[in-house]
Amino acid sequence: MNYLSKINMSTGRYLKRVLLPAVAVSVFAGAAIYMLIPESAGRFRSAAFVVPFLGVVYAVMYPYLEIDKRKGEIESRIHIFITTFGVLSISEVDRKHILKIITEKKELGYLTREVHKLYVLVDRWNQSLAKACRFLARRSPSKIFSDFLDRFAHSQDSGETMEGFLMKEQETVMNDYASYYRGALYEIDVFKEIYTALLLSLAFLMAFIIIIPILVGESMVHLTIYAVFFFLVVEVGIAYFIKSISPYDPIWHSRDVVTKADRKLLLTFVVSLAACFLLGILLLMLRHGELLSRVPFQILFALSITPLLYAGYVARVEEAKVKRKDENFPSFLRTLGSSASARGGLILEPLYFLSAHDFGPLTQDIKNLYRRMALRVDMLKSWRFFSAETGSHLIDVFSKLFVESINLGADPERVAEIISSNFSRILTLRKQKFQVNASFIGIVYGITAGMAFSVAISFTIAKVINAMYANLNVDLGTLAGIFYMTDTSNLVLVSYLIFAAFVIHSLISAVLIRVIDGGHYLNSLIHFVFLVWLSAAVILLSEKVVTSLISTEF
Repeated sequence: MNYLSKINMSTGRYLKRVLLPAVAVSVFAGAAIYMLIPESAGRFRSAAFVVPFLGVVYAVMYPYLEIDKRKGEIESRIHIFITTFGVLSISEVDRKHILKIITEKKELGYLTREVHKLYVLVDRWNQSLAKACRFLARRSPSKIFSDFLDRFAHSQDSGETMEGFLMKEQETVMNDYASYYRGALYEIDVFKEIYTALLLSLAFLMAFIIIIPILVGESMVHLTIYAVFFFLVVEVGIAYFIKSISPYDPIWHSRDVVTKADRKLLLTFVVSLAACFLLGILLLMLRHGELLSRVPFQILFALSITPLLYAGYVARVEEAKVKRKDENFPSFLRTLGSSASARGGLILEPLYFLSAHDFGPLTQDIKNLYRRMALRVDMLKSWRFFSAETGSHLIDVFSKLFVESINLGADPERVAEIISSNFSRILTLRKQKFQVNASFIGIVYGITAGMAFSVAISFTIAKVINAMYANLNVDLGTLAGIFYMTDTSNLVLVSYLIFAAFVIHSLISAVLIRVIDGGHYLNSLIHFVFLVWLSAAVILLSEKVVTSLISTEF
């Protein structure tokens, strides 16, 4: 039970909180699925017995999954931790107070709980900082953090100052973070090959399931429903896995301040949804008439969601501004820090001169910051609104850190140098992530087209064969046991199910692109619309080509 101790969970608590609930829920879910699946499904009904087994597997894997989750959360935020620790160490506060400040940093995620353990050992249990670090290092799920604590403990035993140690650790820990970041990107690169093979295999499975009812007499609708459900479960599993291995590096901030950009994005999204709703109703009404009666429903659906491109385009433009602000922030902060240090730590006057300089899209935010501070608005609140208006997660985290450290007596120039250096390294890593994401986008579009092509061909062949035998002047009893016909209404329902699967696939794929990219989810609407259009076009084109090749009229 060593793994249970690493997640601070006793055996009894594990049994009550994880094992028993997981088994109970999975058994109940399996029984419900077994009752919902009709008896006509035959052997497919027995698949419900697999669900309780999945619950047991989850319960057994829970400690390992939880440790891996905590490890990822620590290593994905270690750059914020080392920067925070470094700039606070040059302020005029003691070690214990620095640890207390770090425990209040919500942006550090699980790291705050680790530092809180360190603080409790030092403050309440009167342990030396070196002994507390070694104690925690043996129990940390992250090797990067564990190695840092060991080095920290050694420096304290050797009499080295905290400031001197943390200045040297900036490079070491940031190198470890860069290795973690690049390793995560490499895993995504490797997984792209698995992703391609897996989805193409699923497409082959769906194509096979569409054909097999003609030969074995199973219900095509039921088999298609099972195939679509399995397909979507695998898609969700892929999305969860990619999210778990992707480095945590969001572009947008998560402040509770509602900015002008937030209102703009919300308004465009509402307008786009309203336009989709109205256009969908209009197309539905026109389809009953002469004008659109022969237009395929795939095209009509793609047309109805096309207004979402407006919200996606606006989000992409706003996100491009945020990225440019990130690129200009290090130079702004270095200049501000050096000017403020030369003026004894005063920020207002340097801000006045900097507001006249060109920092791209960041210039207007700097001017707004200066105006608030000139009106004697509280400095912390002024910077809070500044970081919120930039829309950037990195600017939000590091600008707050800059102000807090200055308020605690740190030298602005040294603080700005540490933050801007680490900030620039993160931006370099981001560029590599954007390159990986660009290649992933190409794979997603290629796989979507390939899947739609293979499934559409199989479905069209099934329709052609079904229509061909339906037109034969032969007694149906003669074909019994050789060929099983499907009602035309069932074929129409199957076509709806297939296209619905591709719509959901398009949505999941578009969200996946944003998960890797770290951008705003409204930006994914562009890929969602384009993928739906691609699916619809490939399905219809494939049907036309196969029908013309076989030369059979329905």
